[in-house]
Parts: sequence; structure tokens; C-alpha cells
Amino acid sequence: MKRVLSLIIAVALVLACAAPAFAGHECDCGNAPILVISGMGGSPMILDEGTENEKSAFPPEIDMASLVSAIVKGIALGSLYKDWNKFADAVIPAVYDIFDPIACNPDGTSKYNISVEKFNTSMEFYPCITGEEENSPYSDGNEYALLRRASEAIGADHVYFFNYDWRLDPFDHAAEINELIQQIKRETGHDKVTLAPCSMGGAPTMAYLSAYGTDDVAGCVFLSTVFYGTRIASDLFSNKINFDPDCVTRYIAGISTGNEFLDALLEALIPAVNEAGLMGALTDFLNNGVDEIKDKVYDEVFREIFATMPGLWATVDEDYYDGAKAFMLSKNVDSELIRKIDRYHNEVALHRDDILLKAHKSGVKIVVLSNYNSACIPVYESADMHSDATLETQYTSAGAVCAKMDEALPEGYCQENTECGHDHISPDNIIDASTCLFPEYTWFGKDWPHVCGKYDNGYCDFVMWLLTYRGQPTIHTNPDYPQFFGRSGDRIMNLETGEVLPLGFKLEPAENQQTSDIGSDNNEILSPETGAGSCAAGAVMLFALCLGGVSRKKREK
Repeated sequence: MKRVLSLIIAVALVLACAAPAFAGHECDCGNAPILVISGMGGSPMILDEGTENEKSAFPPEIDMASLVSAIVKGIALGSLYKDWNKFADAVIPAVYDIFDPIACNPDGTSKYNISVEKFNTSMEFYPCITGEEENSPYSDGNEYALLRRASEAIGADHVYFFNYDWRLDPFDHAAEINELIQQIKRETGHDKVTLAPCSMGGAPTMAYLSAYGTDDVAGCVFLSTVFYGTRIASDLFSNKINFDPDCVTRYIAGISTGNEFLDALLEALIPAVNEAGLMGALTDFLNNGVDEIKDKVYDEVFREIFATMPGLWATVDEDYYDGAKAFMLSKNVDSELIRKIDRYHNEVALHRDDILLKAHKSGVKIVVLSNYNSACIPVYESADMHSDATLETQYTSAGAVCAKMDEALPEGYCQENTECGHDHISPDNIIDASTCLFPEYTWFGKDWPHVCGKYDNGYCDFVMWLLTYRGQPTIHTNPDYPQFFGRSGDRIMNLETGEVLPLGFKLEPAENQQTSDIGSDNNEILSPETGAGSCAAGAVMLFALCLGGVSRKKREK
């Protein structure tokens, strides 16, 4: 018995001595790990991966010959019979076939076997992303630009990427984010992670903050995100397809062909066509046609494909939600989908301000980046809003007042929120940022693209500064980065002085940074509550919105 007891004690002592070797290590580098959360373009969505039927579902593989044939047939039949429905009968099936692989079931689950690439380890194991390998299959823009730059700044072993199927329930993705964050904490020895949601990534990020809180979060840097909804989804889910001549002109004139001569020709010719009244005649023709076939477009494309995606419903403005739901869905057929999207609406969309204010009060660094002065995709009623060519500035900024495109705020306009004593009107008199949820922590890039553009530009320099800043940066912290800034080529330009910043970001040592306590009384958040201002067309829209199928002068290639 004594021998057995001695053996047990010996084993216990060995395990006790070995325990530290198995315990998670603590890292004292001072840089919280960064988790980039992708948008729609994180990586292709693959249908039947690993089988003989494998193909890209999104971006879709388009049989251009079949599509053109359908369009030509539709135009011929429509002209012959003077009936838009003949055109629709020929074209809509072709459009449906293009997008059907990404459709969901009436319960909001994927209709087909779709997979997306998962990145289950740090960027240390992805040299093709961090730039250590040539001929990378990955883009050098947006999410991948951030991953590479962050890896250079704080080390690839501290940078992670969450990629997901953006069509599905944001709360399911929130659970995955939580699992990944726990893994990051174990692997890096840090107790908190900085989140960098991009574009569509704002929805699962907000679901995560709602469901899991902020104990594991050091900061959230929102990059052109849908965290406050979008007008394009709200309008198109509310029967508001529309072609406006000025919006179409603005969009086409900004298309980049890659040829300077053709670009200049488009920029001069298209406005002249509009001034001559020809664009108005064209859009009147299109709107009349849409009115005739709209029911068919919604029944056979929108409701069958796009309205079945819980992820897209998370981008609908809360003020539009009930009307859009009544228009697009059936309580009997879509009951499970409605249950899912109602949860996001009730737990996130109706409480966006509360979620983020609580997060900041608990010590989370909050930063919002929003870009403007690019045309919206001109297929919906509100396409005269400022945007980054993908999402509207009012939404990506969490509430800025913006003039309409090609206009300024009214003469004599005074900012709505005045309690802070700071000027939040843009130098070009287009934006009033005082109405944003975080007017002191929200920046605006004029003529900069959606998210951040290419790896080696000045905007990425700026984002790296924000991601690695210890404490809460404000629009006054760094004179190089005022609240409103412009663009000169690949560099940031001061809108007031015209000064252009040199390229290049270097991580500042901790002792050189002026840190501040986040959420403390001397950093009171200035929010609107504390201030004075307490269809085929739809298929084309989604294709352009998500794929960047049409490149623009004001977007990075």
C-alpha cells in the first residue's frame, strides 16, 4: 500500500512540475493579435469542391456566349412583340442560372454544397499571403493587403484571418469567431484580440459583440462595413428598383477601361449625352420596362436567390426591415428564415448604438473608417448618396449627414451636434460627421476605394497606425491623419493644405505612443444621444457589388 501511495505522490509531483510546460505562454510584445474578418470577396465560394463538378459559385462562372445569346433573343422578341415580358422570359432564366449556385433554402441554409477556404492558423503558415512567396494566388488588395501589412508590423504569428460564407446566419459566424478568438489567445499568449472587420464582416462582428461581449476584445476597427446596414439592400428588398439619369451618368463616367484615352473620352462624352437628354430618355425606357417585368424579376430572381440569404438581411436598415420582410417573404414558407433574420434584427440592428457604446465603455478601442465621393451602383432609388462605389457613406460611418452627390451641404449649414466644441464639417462642405455615433473616432477618405485598396498605399499605412495604436486614437491624435483626408495617387492628401504624406508605416515603440484610457470619463463619447441632433437589375447589382465586376477610376485595381 505504501508503494502504491508513493507512486501516486511521485506521479503527482511530476505532473505538477510539468504543468507549466503545458500552460499557455504569456506574450509581452505589447501588440494585441489582429483578426481580420473578411467581406464578400474574402475568397471564392466553391460548388461541389473536390468532385468532377467543382466550379466557382461566387464569383460565378459565366457562359458569356449563352448569356449574350439570351440577351439578343430577348431584345429581338421584345422588339418584335413590343412586350418587355418577352425580353424577361428570355433573359431571366439565364440570369437565374448564373446565381442559382449561391441560392439558399427557404430556411436560410445553403441550397447546394458550397465551401469557402478556411484559415485555421496564423499568417505565419501562409507565406503566400505575407509576401514571402512569389506568384501568390491571393490578391494584393483589401483583406489580403491588411493581412500582409499587419504581418510585417507585428509579426505573422500574431495575425489571423476569418473567412466565411457571407450568405448564412451572422450568429453562426459569431460562434466561429468566438472559437477562433479562444484559439488565438491560446496560441499567442494574449488575453485580448483586435478585430478588423471589412465590408460585409461588420455583420458577424456585431453579432459576436452582441452574443459574446467584449471580454476578449482589445479593439474594433471597422473598415467600410455594413455594421449599420446599407441602403442598396434596403431599397432593393423594398421594391425600389430605379434608374436615374444623373446616377447612371455619374457611374458610367467613372468606369475605368484601363486606357487613359478611353477613360477621358467616357468622362467627357457621357455627361454630354446626359445634358442632351439622351440619358434621360434611356432611363425612362428602362424604368418603364422594369415596371412591366418587376414582379417577374422579384418572383424568379430576388425571392428565389437573394432573399433567402440571412447574411443579406443583416444589411437591411432597421427602418426598412418590416416593410421589406412583408414584401419579400412568406410567413408560411419562410418561417425558419424569418426566425433567423428576426433574431439579428431584434438583438443587433435595433441595438447597434447600445452594443458599441457599451463596448467602448468597457475599454474596447473603437475606430470607424468610411470613404466617400464615389458613385453608387445606379439601380436603386437612393443611388444619389455618397459612397465608396460599393456602400453608402451614411451607413459605413454610423450616421454622418452627407450631401447628395455633386452637391454640398446647404449654405449656412451648422453641424447638428455641437456639444464637443469641435468642427466636424468636411473642408469640402459635403459631410457633417458630428451626427456619427463616434464623431471623435470616425475618419473619412475622399476618393478612396471600398475597404482599403492595395497593399502599398497610404491608406494601408493609416489603417496600420490605427490597428496598432495603444489606447483610443482620436481625430486629433495625429496631425498626419485629420478626420477628412483626400487622395493623391496612392498617397493620403490633406484636404485643407494639399500636403501629400510620404508612403511608409513604422510601428512606434510603446513608450513613444500617447495612450489614453478607453471609456474613461475624460474620454467621454460624443454620440447623437448627447448632442443636439439626438430583377435582372438586381442580379447585375449583386454581381457588381460583390465581385467588383466593373472597375472604377476611384477604386484600386
